[in-house]
Amino acid sequence: MSGEIREEIQQEETQQPEREVQQEVDEGVQQEAQQEEKPRSGYIDYNALPEEVRDTVKMRVDGDFRKMKALEKKELEYQQKLKEYEEKLSELNRPKEIQPPTADDFYNDPEGAEKRLQDYNNYVSKKVDWDTSQKLREQHQQQEIERQQAERQQLFLKKAESAGISQQELAYAASIAAPVLGDDAQSYLVGHDYGPQILRQLVKNPMDLQELANLNPYQVGVKVENMAKNFKPTKVTKAPPPDEPIQGSGVDSKDEYPILKGSTIF
Repeated sequence: MSGEIREEIQQEETQQPEREVQQEVDEGVQQEAQQEEKPRSGYIDYNALPEEVRDTVKMRVDGDFRKMKALEKKELEYQQKLKEYEEKLSELNRPKEIQPPTADDFYNDPEGAEKRLQDYNNYVSKKVDWDTSQKLREQHQQQEIERQQAERQQLFLKKAESAGISQQELAYAASIAAPVLGDDAQSYLVGHDYGPQILRQLVKNPMDLQELANLNPYQVGVKVENMAKNFKPTKVTKAPPPDEPIQGSGVDSKDEYPILKGSTIF
């Protein structure tokens, strides 16, 4: 009897390593299957994240977006106040209107009329100078607006050039996206490091473009950051094939800044 028990114990000890190996193999296969089910595009499903992680991500994205909008608002307020101060100063410098002397003035008070005529001529001269300064100020304001727009566009074009996106292709993408997207979404894209790539991808996928147009500012930030993950450099030994360029027409190559066509943001 003791011999049979001893034999069973020996068989158990012999089979134990085999069962452990088989268990490890089964666990490895299960893990690989789970990994294959996960998307490999770099997309993160925020709804699948733990609540505390979602809250952290929301606060970070929302905080960055609020900071950007706060800076834009502060800049606009500064420009508006500066414009108001310039207008007030200009109004203070406006020459006081003086009426020319009449024929009766020369008849009743020749000396007084001569003085009034001289004062009137001085007023006319000062009024001409004031009107000229007003026009120059308005021209300067318009030039400053155009300069800022040109700087934003040039920076956006440089990003596109670095990503291998032509100016014509970018202008076409902007002409498609600008009428659909709101100011918040456009501003977020223009200021993003991968804005041109994301813009091109949106035009290639109209459903994503329409979805972005319907999102609130926080959701815009989340979606744009999610899409940006597809364009961030990864550690690979072989570069992926470039995206196929989108085709389009209607861009006037003679325009100095064709990307501005159809949008005050892009």
